[in-house]
Amino acid sequence: MALIAAQKKVASALKEHKDLPESIKKMLLHALPHAFGADVHEMQQQAAQMIRKALADGRLAAEEAQDAAAAKVKEAEATLETLRADVEASVSSEREACELVSEKAEVLEALEAKVKDEQKFVDAIKAEKAEVAAEQETLEKEKAKVETIQNVSFRMLLDGGWSDESLRDDCLEDVCNYLNTHGVDTILMAALQKTLLLKPEERTAFDTVALEEASKFIAEKAAECTATLSQGQERFSDFHAEYLGAWSIWDLARDEARVATEARDGAEKARQKAIVDKKQAKLKVTEQEKLVDNLLKESTAADNKIKQLEDALAAIAQLEAGEEAMQDITESKEDSAMEVDASNESAMTVDQTSKDSAVTVDHLQGDTLRVAGA
Repeated sequence: MALIAAQKKVASALKEHKDLPESIKKMLLHALPHAFGADVHEMQQQAAQMIRKALADGRLAAEEAQDAAAAKVKEAEATLETLRADVEASVSSEREACELVSEKAEVLEALEAKVKDEQKFVDAIKAEKAEVAAEQETLEKEKAKVETIQNVSFRMLLDGGWSDESLRDDCLEDVCNYLNTHGVDTILMAALQKTLLLKPEERTAFDTVALEEASKFIAEKAAECTATLSQGQERFSDFHAEYLGAWSIWDLARDEARVATEARDGAEKARQKAIVDKKQAKLKVTEQEKLVDNLLKESTAADNKIKQLEDALAAIAQLEAGEEAMQDITESKEDSAMEVDASNESAMTVDQTSKDSAVTVDHLQGDTLRVAGA
């Protein structure tokens, strides 16, 4: 059964021949079971030559790949040694950068403490200033409210300028609510609730007196709001001036700290760069080690490929020698044909061998010259 094993070696080498076009590879695999044996005719001999040439070309390409891989391995190993030296240098640079960062950080810490003290003082004045500002805002709203009552709601009722009773009632509610909230005499309020419902021509002398008292009360409230706002504005201005002075001192302290921060950050930036350089140097070493490992694998693969092709060429010599009986040859034809193209070939019998050989010869005639010169 040695010839069967020999055909399998040849078939395996052809299948793994990456430089061989698939169409040619399929044709040679199909012709393999019929290319060797006793009394082979010319076309079968040409098929055998094509198979041998394809394997020989493959071995030559594998030897070239082996030489190239060996050269790459040598070059990659030399580069790896250089990269490892770079790692040692980067470790030393990182150590020096860390020492400088510590020095700059101590200076900055003292200046930042000063900034915090000044900031506390600024925040205290700012809080008082904000409190006065809030009081002023409340007074502004109060003034706007009394002025609206005085110039809109009360004025409309006083002049009798409402267009409908609904508008009149809304204005009356606004005026009465304001006067009640600010402590107007209950007798005056009772009189106003009736008087303000009347048109000017319907009012009595008593109504006029009540309206004058209400008008005077509202005017006094408006003047009181204006005066209080003026006093509050003076207080606000004093706090604002004090705040600006404290802020200036605080800002100077921040400038000093900012300079120290920049010095510290510069040192930290240099340290980070040293860290990155070290990581990159180590990464390059790791990548180069992987490259060397891959190149060694490629070299090994080239060695194995050469060995496979040499075994296949030796197998061809064995097939040409015909060491076993024709029965073994026939069985090897059937076995190899089924292994190479199971989807296209049915199980062959001894009676079909001559027919398949004829078909193979016809198939090869059109491609012999083209492939033989490939």
